[in-house]
Amino acid sequence: MTALILLSDWQKSQIEFWRPVQGFEGYDVSSFGRVRSYWHRGGIGVGYVLCPQRIPTMLQFGTHRQGYLTTYLYRKDAKRRTLMLHRVVAEAFIGNPNQLPQVNHITGYKADARKDGLEWVNQHENMAHAFRVGLKTRKPKKLKTVDKRLGRKTWHRLSDEEVRKIRILATFSAATQKELALRFSIDPSDVSRIVHRKRYGYVT
Repeated sequence: MTALILLSDWQKSQIEFWRPVQGFEGYDVSSFGRVRSYWHRGGIGVGYVLCPQRIPTMLQFGTHRQGYLTTYLYRKDAKRRTLMLHRVVAEAFIGNPNQLPQVNHITGYKADARKDGLEWVNQHENMAHAFRVGLKTRKPKKLKTVDKRLGRKTWHRLSDEEVRKIRILATFSAATQKELALRFSIDPSDVSRIVHRKRYGYVT
């Protein structure tokens, strides 16, 4: 009787699997984020030839200016292509039935191209995750304010607490936009934008 061995997710994560790189003959990518090539130098005047029976060559990686790992592969037209490694891994190992356009690093570590550290997302989900793990930070928007000493408009950043007060007063008090603008030293047009979350929309 044949024994059926069921591997746990953790055990599977410790095994390196290899699959062909989509669109690039002679290259494999692994679930650990490594790439190997079956192209070998064929001699003087021959160039590189595909030798699947030989031991493949493990490729080195570059680093994109934003911190992502890159790999350089060749198509049959001999033109080199620069590919983001995390996307190559995702296309080979992670299903994308909803045709989501971007690949997110779950850990927030951009050089982590392991299959288990990636997921397909849309742009909104990718940006939200980037803020959540600290890859991106929100900068308070500058608002036009009236400098009473200089008698002209300047720029000012409201604190989160000030933004909350403006929304509460605009909603539950009889204060007009002009009155709130004077109280917080901002332009009246920005009061409406704050209330309708066109300004400081991230403040809850």
